[in-house]
Amino acid sequence: MKLLLHPSVLNGVVNAFRARRLEYAITPVSSSAFIRLRQTGNGEQTRLNKAMNALRENLGRPWSIGELARIAGCSVAHFHRLTRKLLNKSPGRLIREARMQSACERLARTDDTLESIAELVGYTDGFAFARAFKKHMAVSPG
Repeated sequence: MKLLLHPSVLNGVVNAFRARRLEYAITPVSSSAFIRLRQTGNGEQTRLNKAMNALRENLGRPWSIGELARIAGCSVAHFHRLTRKLLNKSPGRLIREARMQSACERLARTDDTLESIAELVGYTDGFAFARAFKKHMAVSPG
Protein backbone atom coordinates (compact mmCIF):
# COMPACT_ATOMS: atom_id res chain seq x y z
CA MET A 1 0.00 0.00 0.00
CA LYS A 2 1.41 3.39 -0.94
CA LEU A 3 0.18 6.76 0.23
CA LEU A 4 1.24 10.10 -1.22
CA LEU A 5 1.20 12.67 1.59
CA HIS A 6 2.07 16.30 2.01
CA PRO A 7 4.85 16.83 4.62
CA SER A 8 2.53 18.71 6.97
CA VAL A 9 0.27 15.64 7.21
CA LEU A 10 3.15 13.19 7.40
CA ASN A 11 3.92 13.47 11.14
CA GLY A 12 0.34 12.75 12.17
CA VAL A 13 0.16 9.72 9.86
CA VAL A 14 3.46 8.29 11.11
CA ASN A 15 2.30 8.61 14.73
CA ALA A 16 -0.97 6.87 13.86
CA PHE A 17 0.95 3.99 12.24
CA ARG A 18 3.19 3.66 15.30
CA ALA A 19 0.12 3.44 17.52
CA ARG A 20 -1.19 0.57 15.38
CA ARG A 21 2.19 -1.20 15.50
CA LEU A 22 2.69 -1.15 11.75
CA GLU A 23 6.07 -1.15 10.11
CA TYR A 24 6.58 1.55 7.55
CA ALA A 25 9.21 2.96 5.27
CA ILE A 26 9.16 6.60 4.18
CA THR A 27 10.64 7.61 0.84
CA PRO A 28 10.88 11.36 0.23
CA VAL A 29 9.60 12.49 -3.15
CA SER A 30 10.12 16.25 -3.63
CA SER A 31 7.66 17.99 -1.30
CA SER A 32 5.64 14.85 -0.58
CA ALA A 33 6.52 11.40 0.65
CA PHE A 34 5.52 7.87 -0.12
CA ILE A 35 4.83 5.60 2.81
CA ARG A 36 5.01 1.85 2.28
CA LEU A 37 3.30 -0.25 4.89
CA ARG A 38 3.79 -3.82 5.92
CA GLN A 39 1.51 -4.98 8.68
CA THR A 40 3.26 -7.44 10.94
CA GLY A 41 1.08 -7.44 14.01
CA ASN A 42 4.03 -7.15 16.41
CA GLY A 43 5.93 -10.16 15.29
CA GLU A 44 3.06 -12.56 16.01
CA GLN A 45 3.37 -14.34 12.68
CA THR A 46 7.14 -14.57 13.12
CA ARG A 47 6.72 -16.15 16.56
CA LEU A 48 4.25 -18.69 15.25
CA ASN A 49 6.47 -19.47 12.25
CA LYS A 50 9.41 -20.28 14.56
CA ALA A 51 7.34 -22.83 16.44
CA MET A 52 5.84 -24.35 13.29
CA ASN A 53 9.26 -24.68 11.65
CA ALA A 54 10.63 -26.45 14.72
CA LEU A 55 7.62 -28.78 14.70
CA ARG A 56 7.98 -29.64 11.01
CA GLU A 57 11.72 -30.24 11.32
CA ASN A 58 11.24 -32.87 14.04
CA LEU A 59 7.76 -34.39 13.85
CA GLY A 60 8.86 -37.59 15.56
CA ARG A 61 9.51 -35.75 18.80
CA PRO A 62 6.74 -35.89 21.43
CA TRP A 63 5.96 -32.16 21.30
CA SER A 64 4.10 -30.39 24.06
CA ILE A 65 2.32 -27.10 23.62
CA GLY A 66 4.57 -25.64 26.31
CA GLU A 67 7.68 -26.48 24.28
CA LEU A 68 6.25 -24.85 21.16
CA ALA A 69 5.25 -21.80 23.20
CA ARG A 70 8.82 -21.50 24.54
CA ILE A 71 10.20 -21.66 21.00
CA ALA A 72 7.72 -18.97 19.98
CA GLY A 73 8.87 -16.88 22.94
CA CYS A 74 5.54 -16.60 24.70
CA SER A 75 3.39 -18.21 27.37
CA VAL A 76 1.18 -21.22 26.69
CA ALA A 77 -1.94 -19.07 26.99
CA HIS A 78 -0.58 -16.52 24.52
CA PHE A 79 0.45 -19.31 22.14
CA HIS A 80 -3.15 -20.58 22.22
CA ARG A 81 -4.36 -17.07 21.42
CA LEU A 82 -1.87 -16.71 18.56
CA THR A 83 -2.86 -19.98 16.91
CA ARG A 84 -6.55 -19.18 17.28
CA LYS A 85 -6.12 -15.63 15.99
CA LEU A 86 -3.79 -16.31 13.07
CA LEU A 87 -4.78 -19.82 12.00
CA ASN A 88 -8.16 -20.37 13.64
CA LYS A 89 -6.90 -23.66 15.10
CA SER A 90 -5.82 -24.97 18.49
CA PRO A 91 -2.14 -25.81 19.03
CA GLY A 92 -3.01 -29.50 19.44
CA ARG A 93 -4.79 -29.48 16.11
CA LEU A 94 -1.77 -27.84 14.47
CA ILE A 95 0.46 -30.63 15.75
CA ARG A 96 -1.94 -33.32 14.51
CA GLU A 97 -2.36 -31.68 11.10
CA ALA A 98 1.40 -31.28 10.62
CA ARG A 99 1.89 -34.96 11.46
CA MET A 100 -0.94 -36.12 9.21
CA GLN A 101 0.24 -33.96 6.30
CA SER A 102 3.72 -35.44 6.56
CA ALA A 103 2.29 -38.94 6.87
CA CYS A 104 0.13 -38.45 3.75
CA GLU A 105 3.16 -37.31 1.77
CA ARG A 106 5.20 -40.30 2.95
CA LEU A 107 2.39 -42.76 2.24
CA ALA A 108 2.00 -41.39 -1.28
CA ARG A 109 5.70 -41.06 -2.16
CA THR A 110 7.48 -43.90 -0.38
CA ASP A 111 7.14 -47.61 0.20
CA ASP A 112 7.77 -47.25 3.94
CA THR A 113 5.75 -49.42 6.31
CA LEU A 114 3.02 -47.95 8.50
CA GLU A 115 5.16 -48.59 11.56
CA SER A 116 8.11 -46.63 10.20
CA ILE A 117 5.91 -43.73 9.07
CA ALA A 118 4.17 -43.76 12.45
CA GLU A 119 7.51 -43.46 14.20
CA LEU A 120 8.70 -40.67 11.87
CA VAL A 121 5.61 -38.58 12.56
CA GLY A 122 5.52 -39.07 16.31
CA TYR A 123 3.30 -42.06 17.05
CA THR A 124 4.38 -44.90 19.32
CA ASP A 125 3.09 -47.69 17.07
CA GLY A 126 1.33 -48.36 13.80
CA PHE A 127 -2.04 -49.05 15.45
CA ALA A 128 -2.17 -45.69 17.25
CA PHE A 129 -1.14 -43.98 14.02
CA ALA A 130 -3.76 -45.86 11.96
CA ARG A 131 -6.52 -44.88 14.43
CA ALA A 132 -5.45 -41.23 14.44
CA PHE A 133 -5.09 -41.19 10.65
CA LYS A 134 -8.54 -42.66 10.10
CA LYS A 135 -10.09 -40.23 12.58
CA HIS A 136 -8.38 -37.25 10.94
CA MET A 137 -8.60 -38.23 7.26
CA ALA A 138 -11.79 -40.38 7.32
CA VAL A 139 -9.94 -43.18 5.47
CA SER A 140 -7.53 -45.80 6.70
CA PRO A 141 -3.84 -45.31 5.83
CA GLY A 142 -3.33 -48.75 4.31
